[in-house]
Amino acid sequence: AMQSLFGRVDYNYKGRYLLEGNFRYDGSSRIYKNQRWGLFPSISVGWRLSQENFMKQFSWIDNLKLRASLGKLGNQNIGLYPYQSILNLNSYAFGSTVDQGVAVTRLVDKTLKWETTTVTDFGVDFSMKNGLLSVTADWFNKVTDDILYGIDIPASIGLSAPTVNYAKMKNTGFEIELGHANKIGYLKYNVSFNLSAYKNEVLRVKAPSYGQTTIQEGFPWNSYYLTECIGIFQSQEEIDASPKKPYNQKPGDLKFKDQNNDGVIDSTDRVVVPGAFPNFAYGGGFNLSWKNVALSAFFQRVHGQKFYD
Repeated sequence: AMQSLFGRVDYNYKGRYLLEGNFRYDGSSRIYKNQRWGLFPSISVGWRLSQENFMKQFSWIDNLKLRASLGKLGNQNIGLYPYQSILNLNSYAFGSTVDQGVAVTRLVDKTLKWETTTVTDFGVDFSMKNGLLSVTADWFNKVTDDILYGIDIPASIGLSAPTVNYAKMKNTGFEIELGHANKIGYLKYNVSFNLSAYKNEVLRVKAPSYGQTTIQEGFPWNSYYLTECIGIFQSQEEIDASPKKPYNQKPGDLKFKDQNNDGVIDSTDRVVVPGAFPNFAYGGGFNLSWKNVALSAFFQRVHGQKFYD
């Protein structure tokens, strides 16, 4: 069950100065009663410079607006009642008879609380000469704290892993969109282009996670954790002079770096390899119309992201 209370306040002075405040107070049965409720406020302000008297001399400017916002939201999507111990019925053999019994099957954490995301954003909107040129740009800083996550535990415990408030991370980046619109006789068209980039970083983690990917402080979330390839073996002589791997290497096999200089390539030589997140993304498109005929197209691309194969 969810219960929520919402509120909003808006203020607009002559279309120049804009203010909006929001809040929500949420309660979730998925979280233990001591931490069940969370307050999540936000505020945004805007200043339309194009409506100021001193801007009237620039009649070619359609709109110029500066804006800023700060807000917080909560997340409780963690399955049903992860803080409650579950007893499962099982059959047990005692001598020559089979009896019913119950067993705890998972670890739980009753201190669970809401995962929270706080976003700060600064932006500008600009357009001129009836959309002949338009620009929208934003810089943002997004911090997610008390991330709800099922942690890894040793199999020897014999219970499934608990969900805990595991980590804190941030995403910082920018987004920009350029637009152009015009009309030539019966022909109307508009063209747009957008570019975005961000940096992900883990700020705090209860315990690092290691596997094909890793979660460590100072690196992006779920970074690749692999042995570093430094080339391809060209000859048997090169193989004989290189650190050894557990399998029989042949010319043409990949050559890996011995990070700890112990003469053997194994799991201790794994390092964080960039590429889990793209360096940047961009895209664009256009729309054309002539009388009752229309044509549109778009494209999108990411650069610098790598996938494990």
